[in-house]
Amino acid sequence: MTHSVSQGTQNNLGVLLEIGLYYEKIANRLTPSKTIVHRYCKKWNIQRPDNTGGRPQILTEASKSLMKRMVILGRLKSGVEVFDYFKAIYPRLTYNTTLNALKSLGFKARPKRKVPLLSAKHRKAHLKWALAHKYWTIDDWRKVIFSDESKINVWGSDGVEFYWSLPGSPLQPHHVIPTIPLITTD
Repeated sequence: MTHSVSQGTQNNLGVLLEIGLYYEKIANRLTPSKTIVHRYCKKWNIQRPDNTGGRPQILTEASKSLMKRMVILGRLKSGVEVFDYFKAIYPRLTYNTTLNALKSLGFKARPKRKVPLLSAKHRKAHLKWALAHKYWTIDDWRKVIFSDESKINVWGSDGVEFYWSLPGSPLQPHHVIPTIPLITTD
């Protein structure tokens, strides 16, 4: 049972509910409690949008769409690049929020593949060498001396780098790390 409220207050209550004011604000203006406001809202079958609650999202849908497009096109290649780009627009943005946004857009982080940086000339030379040694026996290979050379990182770290891509999308040039051999025979 709803508490009796004067007809004028009920009229004002109906108008404010239709506008979409929060129960608390309406109660502060017209009635002693939010419960009364809620009961009249149910009694009159006034449909109100569900309050999702919680903190509002920092990134808008438009910015998420831009983020998705820039990652797909390869303009932003890593989570750090995405974060740095959008941090200029949204100062309160955190790195974890950026990663969560990428995940919510359907992206997955995958390690970059290391592939040799070979020109057409290198490929021909490799094929020629492979065809020349195709029928070598085990005894032929035992005559070759293999050396254990120390590994030296000349072009940066050999740590794992990641890229973001949608499941099922083809491998793009910015999804691989070209490796350059130290010794070439030209």
